[in-house]
Amino acid sequence: MGLVEGLPVLDSLNGQRVLLTGANGFIGSHLLGALQTIGAEVTVLGRDNENLASLRARSKCVHTVQADLISAASTAAAVAPLQPQIVFHLAGYTNVGRGMEHAVPAMQTNLLGTINLVNGLKAKSVKRFIAVGSSEEYGLATAPFDETMPLAPVSHYAASKAAVSHWCRMVHSTLGFPTVVLRVFLAYGPGDRSDRLIPSAITAALRGEDFPMTSGRQTRELTYIDDLVQGFLRAAVAPSAVGEIINLGTGVEHPVREIVQKIYGLAGKGGRPLFDALPHRNGELWHNYASVDKATELLNWRAQVGIDEGLARTVAHYRSL
Repeated sequence: MGLVEGLPVLDSLNGQRVLLTGANGFIGSHLLGALQTIGAEVTVLGRDNENLASLRARSKCVHTVQADLISAASTAAAVAPLQPQIVFHLAGYTNVGRGMEHAVPAMQTNLLGTINLVNGLKAKSVKRFIAVGSSEEYGLATAPFDETMPLAPVSHYAASKAAVSHWCRMVHSTLGFPTVVLRVFLAYGPGDRSDRLIPSAITAALRGEDFPMTSGRQTRELTYIDDLVQGFLRAAVAPSAVGEIINLGTGVEHPVREIVQKIYGLAGKGGRPLFDALPHRNGELWHNYASVDKATELLNWRAQVGIDEGLARTVAHYRSL
């Protein structure tokens, strides 16, 4: 790992008291592993005993506390005694459905949950509060997306994440609370949820099955999980990151159909993508990729793993299962 403002990431996080939410998620699980390797003293906050038990079974040394972030009292009781120095807040409602049934859970879990977590912490102990944002906050804005442009979300999830971004910036500017928002672009790699695009396509391709999908003409950028974890770690120690909203992505867009074709080429098992078999979503985002100049400037970070290498690693992982 490289240097951030002259500080080695490994040395500066070693021994730090870290609170992590969302450790059962894709990014969170990889971040937890990296923090434990570094030597941080990590406590994981989870909503229920079932999820925490699963986490403890996979990671024997992790300390856990239980709380429902929607409950201010439950959250404060769990996190106030911890007095963490670094907080990575990755827990959230992630369904991007457009139906009104997603409105309340998205706002409750993402916005209210973030407010309750910050209110429940002993603020004087916290040196850095890193919240995960989303590229979907930009929505119908014109790509490449930079952090200064107006947001145009098209889902309740995206609107709730945009609200979190604004709220975090507000509590920093008004109260001096040391927030950082990392707007993450499409993450991929080993261990992702099976219902997401990349693992779904890989599973079908390795079985030699056809893969029904949209036209695939919309573009996305893919950021390999190891690169994203490095970005999170750097955001925890770079002094210039405090109070900022920062994109984490590659800055390179690829048509979705090209990504799936690459996967089938790597799998080599037969089958094919079935373009136009599925309709596009309402409010489809046709171009989604980042300007990453700010991450380079403030975090000394840039994605290192290109799409061909990252997909090859990911396909190899699923082939080995």
